[in-house]
Amino acid sequence: EVALYAAGGGLAMCDAIMRGEAVHGFCAIRPPGHHAERDYAAGFCIFNNIATAARYLQTEHGLKKVAIVDWDVHHGNGTQHSFEQDESVLYVSTHQYPYYPGTGSYREKGSGSGEGYTLNVPMEAGAGAEEYLEAFEKTIVPELEDYEPEIILISAGFDGHRNDLLSAIGLSTGTFRKFTEMLLGVARGCCSNRVIAFLEGGYNLQALADSCELM
Repeated sequence: EVALYAAGGGLAMCDAIMRGEAVHGFCAIRPPGHHAERDYAAGFCIFNNIATAARYLQTEHGLKKVAIVDWDVHHGNGTQHSFEQDESVLYVSTHQYPYYPGTGSYREKGSGSGEGYTLNVPMEAGAGAEEYLEAFEKTIVPELEDYEPEIILISAGFDGHRNDLLSAIGLSTGTFRKFTEMLLGVARGCCSNRVIAFLEGGYNLQALADSCELM
């Protein structure tokens, strides 16, 4: 029941954004979603909240091009698999690699008509703000600008925080804020400012709360 409310809350946020009741949205929902596949749950995820929202924006609100940026420390296998053959959704992920769930190699670029619309930027254990910000500035932001989506959805996981013991990535609260600012900059240019973030991982409660607050 809680998972259904989480997925439905994401759709309600989509409606609010598309009706012009808000410009930016943050869905503080649990359980997270980006590991959930079409036919099974995985990695604490029951339903893929962000994938469901992306398709809902297309089928119910008529959007043609949606971008999903996933900065959770784990690769969003379920989200990638949902759209890897679909050029209407650009999926971009930064994540510790190799790590759970084992997917997310830079060689995974999509297939069929979706080839080239999956962008994985794997990070080695020990990576921090310098490596991540370089990836955003030199790879992710230019890719988004070239794609020109009508909305940006963020899988906002904070388990890459340096105080989160689940990972070996050393990001600070302020670094997550910089990610957000860069994506908002892209949105101003092509998305009518429309951005929705969906809470994913994060297991140090203080780091999680601080990072969410700064978004």
